[in-house]
Amino acid sequence: MDPASNSALGTLVHALLPRARRGAIGRAELRAMAERLGHGEFDAVDQPMLDRAVSMVEALLAHPDLSVPPGASMIFEAPYSRRLPDGRIERGTVDAIVVDGSSVRVLEFKTGAARSAHSAQLGAYVEAVRAAWPTRTVEGRVVYVRDP
Repeated sequence: MDPASNSALGTLVHALLPRARRGAIGRAELRAMAERLGHGEFDAVDQPMLDRAVSMVEALLAHPDLSVPPGASMIFEAPYSRRLPDGRIERGTVDAIVVDGSSVRVLEFKTGAARSAHSAQLGAYVEAVRAAWPTRTVEGRVVYVRDP
């Protein structure tokens, strides 16, 4: 798959996941949602890509890192800004944050192959979240989802 297609697939999975997570939906509903998003917001989305996106979202929904204990909350696509030691401003968007009592879990979802840059990206997100919740324990994970 070419890089543009990989990027479109990842973007579609990121768009579907929070919508699917809001309620218990079946495969048919998830597929219909993917088709609406895929044909409405993205270029170059074909049926095989829609099928892959649906399968990946189903895999993510079943992943243990996405389980949210009673009383906890999950925030998707959380924007942040922070000042770096050299004075520059860094801005980003954290894929998901799970807030549970005194702990916070930062999740970064990846649909492609593991790369060293992913750890650095997660590290930046964890530091930004620690600054926002300084009294809580913050941990982070990169969650890779592969084609089933």
